[in-house]
Amino acid sequence: GPGGAISAASGLSGANNSGIKNRRKSVVETVGTLMTRKSNEAPPAHTVVTVGVKANMENPGSTDGPAEGAPDPLDEAERALALQMALKCADLGHISAPRDVHLCWVHALEEEMFRQGDREAAAGLPISPLCDRSKTGITKSQVGFFEVVVLPLLATFTARFRAARPMLEGAVANYRYWQDHAAGASGNLAKLAGRTSEAPSA
Repeated sequence: GPGGAISAASGLSGANNSGIKNRRKSVVETVGTLMTRKSNEAPPAHTVVTVGVKANMENPGSTDGPAEGAPDPLDEAERALALQMALKCADLGHISAPRDVHLCWVHALEEEMFRQGDREAAAGLPISPLCDRSKTGITKSQVGFFEVVVLPLLATFTARFRAARPMLEGAVANYRYWQDHAAGASGNLAKLAGRTSEAPSA
């Protein structure tokens, strides 16, 4: 069974090994927690900040954290939260990817959501938010998504796990792209509105 595979793969013998059981329990709880969250809902970030604050209070000589950026959480609850946040960051990994890769993922996700909306409409069901092709899709809501979910999640996670900081830097670069994109779209709309108001009346 799965326990035996874990034992064999890890080189540890015996299905009753407490280390294996604890790791398995940790993985099941982490994945289970994320599966029950909404896709755009981040774990409560403030608790990881608290972990970092407590760690610094216990080690006042260190303000930057360990060089490797992977401090040990202080207890099982904090370890579970750190795993949940790491998994959520991985789930949103394209947000930190180079722009061409990120855009490919965003457009593929938008198309997937539009197809869901198409199926809902064909079945006579209400179309879910961001799934209606005739309305704004996720490419038009990226600035808000970054501001509400992505940047707070990554800023908190990388404050505690400093080796993950390139994820935040990549996300900030993509966030700036979406800000510029939104500003350009607004500017184009304003120009269009100006031309319409200047058009001579018939």
